[in-house]
Parts: sequence; C-alpha cells; structure tokens
Amino acid sequence: MGYVCQKRDAWAKIVANLDGQNDVDCFTSVGPVVDKDLGETDRFNTGGSVTYDVVRVVKIVDRPSQGTLLVSWSDARRCVYLEQIWKLRVANKRGRCVLSGREIQIGSTVFMPFCRPRPLNAGAMIIEEAAPKFFHASKA
Repeated sequence: MGYVCQKRDAWAKIVANLDGQNDVDCFTSVGPVVDKDLGETDRFNTGGSVTYDVVRVVKIVDRPSQGTLLVSWSDARRCVYLEQIWKLRVANKRGRCVLSGREIQIGSTVFMPFCRPRPLNAGAMIIEEAAPKFFHASKA
C-alpha cells in the first residue's frame, strides 16, 4: 500500500506544479468541499450514494464495522483510492463533510482517511450521521 501512496504523491506533485500550486493538499480546515477556485454551485449531490464536484467523486463502498468505512475517492487532479480505510475520530479542526456538505465543528465525530504515509486527502472528513444514509443509498 505504501508504494501506491508514494506513486500517487509523485503524480500529485506534478499536477500541482502544472497548476501553479505550492501545496498538493488543497484541503483547508474551514471552507467548501470544492477547490478554492470553484464555487459552491459547481458541487452537487445526486441524492444517492455518490457526491460529485467538478473534479472529485466520493462513495462509501463498505462499512466493515461501526467505526470503519471503505471509501472510493477519485480526484482527477490529485489521487485515486479505490478502497481507502476511513476511521471514526473526533474532529480537531473545523471543516465540511465531503458527502453531505454539512459544516463540521471541532469535537464532532467524523470519519477520516487512515493510511501511512499520510494520504493526499488526509484533511477530508465525513460526519458520522451522514455515513448510514450514503452507505445504504449505495446498496439500493
């Protein structure tokens, strides 16, 4: 798994350099789910199991336990994780749920990517209450 993450990191750095960005991880502690140069109107939810924005598709693939999700994360400009493990944690920063778009406060219970080395989407969060809705919708 580490080898795959390292390959993706190298590709993300190349793309970031082409975009003129200094940092390959564009997630911020506060702000919209979409990249900073896109508006909220560019992001939409199909009402089902998948959330789309202009360059990112996120889907809950499985829920092996109450505290674990397997997430499919595809970001055309940065990384692809087909069955990335996300663990239940307490948010230590503010943010926004990548599935529902709901604001996340410090202290909220959220799922976050769990991988070593640190994945490119490490700043992403899924609020705990959104997980059952989006997981069951993907099974329908």
